[in-house]
Amino acid sequence: RGCPGHRVHGDPVASYDHHGQYIELFNGTSRVISLAGWQLSTDAAGYWLEGSPVLSPGERLLLCIDSDALLNGGLSCDLSWDGAYELANPDGLLLTAGETLVDEVHWAPLWGLVEGASLSLDPEAHDHLLNDDRSAWCSATTTMTSGDLGTPTTPNDPCP
Repeated sequence: RGCPGHRVHGDPVASYDHHGQYIELFNGTSRVISLAGWQLSTDAAGYWLEGSPVLSPGERLLLCIDSDALLNGGLSCDLSWDGAYELANPDGLLLTAGETLVDEVHWAPLWGLVEGASLSLDPEAHDHLLNDDRSAWCSATTTMTSGDLGTPTTPNDPCP
């Protein structure tokens, strides 16, 4: 284990339709992690990470539903899953490496998601166990260029 989900933006309002949805992974370990053969999935569908992305310690990987910056709110994405599934409805994500569960986060409707704001992991909770705790997640407060709230590719806002 060691590459937890770091940020999820499933309900953007400033980008065209759902095109601004994204997931960010963060390597909070002290080792390089190869993501070759890893899959990100919801209860409805899955996406195999293309190529052989590698994350060095402290690096982030931005996965977007749409790589077109004109539609996604100006995001510069590392990879995109080209609309194969949307993040607006599932209540969680799984990250697997082959048969091995790397991390999972279930936010359910009870987490009080804010429309237009990414769900962000507190910078003090970069751990596959700590990120299971509801109190380690909060809605982003920093305004993005698009007008939505989030800090893709930079450190998350601290949770209150």
